[in-house]
Amino acid sequence: MDSHYTLKVFSVLYAMLDDMGVLPFYENVLAPANTVFMEPEYEGLIVSRGRLKEVARSLNNSVIDIHDSMYDFPQLNVEENLASTKDLRQIFYTKEEGFALYPPDKTDKGLPSVSKPTLDILLNQIKKEISSRGK
Repeated sequence: MDSHYTLKVFSVLYAMLDDMGVLPFYENVLAPANTVFMEPEYEGLIVSRGRLKEVARSLNNSVIDIHDSMYDFPQLNVEENLASTKDLRQIFYTKEEGFALYPPDKTDKGLPSVSKPTLDILLNQIKKEISSRGK
């Protein structure tokens, strides 16, 4: 029964892919890619616990180093928490000795946003400003 219903679902989905015009993509890209993922799906992956811990330690140390280096900026005080939305708002937008950036987006409550998409916008604006100055 499982095979019977799998074939019925396949036929319906195949027809839908054809109707949407993506059947060539399925046949030329997705279907051949299935063979690449088939073995790990059924056999699993061999993971070295020791190497995984080593990579985790290395990444953790890198994050700590980057976090610590951010306090080299005169706009940051050691007591400010970079994981705090409130502190980030102050550092970027409102604190007098902060970065004094204009918030490109606001939260639903009307506060300056420090979400990842907003920080990406700020980063792009800063990069454009730096490149326009020829630095």
